[in-house]
Amino acid sequence: MRWMLYSLVFCLSLGLYGCSWIVGAVSVVKPPEKVKAKYDLPDKATLIVIDDPRGLVTSPSMLRQIATATRNVLEVEKIIVTGGFVGQDELAGYREQLGEDYYRTSLAALGIQLNAKQVIHAEVTGFQVGIGGNVIQPAIAMNVKVFDLDQRVRTFPLGVDPATGVDNGASVYPLQSQMPARDLSGQGAARSIAVRDLADQAGRDIARLFFDWRKPAVGADLGKPQ
Repeated sequence: MRWMLYSLVFCLSLGLYGCSWIVGAVSVVKPPEKVKAKYDLPDKATLIVIDDPRGLVTSPSMLRQIATATRNVLEVEKIIVTGGFVGQDELAGYREQLGEDYYRTSLAALGIQLNAKQVIHAEVTGFQVGIGGNVIQPAIAMNVKVFDLDQRVRTFPLGVDPATGVDNGASVYPLQSQMPARDLSGQGAARSIAVRDLADQAGRDIARLFFDWRKPAVGADLGKPQ
């Protein structure tokens, strides 16, 4: 990139029209698209809950991995610094204690019991691995929301736009994560690896709702979680 800029300055200083290809090359180079945060997540004690009430996910550890990936990204991006997180072991222990009452327990009650101040909740609404034959394309769909326990209200997504007063009519934020299609012929362990990659991608996508980020350049790290 730097050599293009130096060459452009040199050509312009000499008035050389033969350097028009450099101008064209520079003009098409654009920075990656910036994606704005959907919600400014407060820095307070946070519980991450990934639920699958319909039993759609086939990997027992995948839900926990999504939660861990979400936490890791929020920590790296310094969104949650001082508030900390409720451990997934604590959530699993309380869930086992509740048994069949788990899905009848409100997020508020769950969070308060585990000393959280807010809950990031994602409910799985769709999941796939294979799309036919030896071809896979792991994908997961989730509905995400944030519940603030200090205010005792859902803070994301907002039902009413605070700027306009317009009813958004949304109680959850739909989110989809997907990996590129792959032919697994002769690749025994590739399926489980792809599902783990999807879990990491899903956690990253949840976390990215809460900070500004830039999309990778087209073709960068093709086939890897983004």
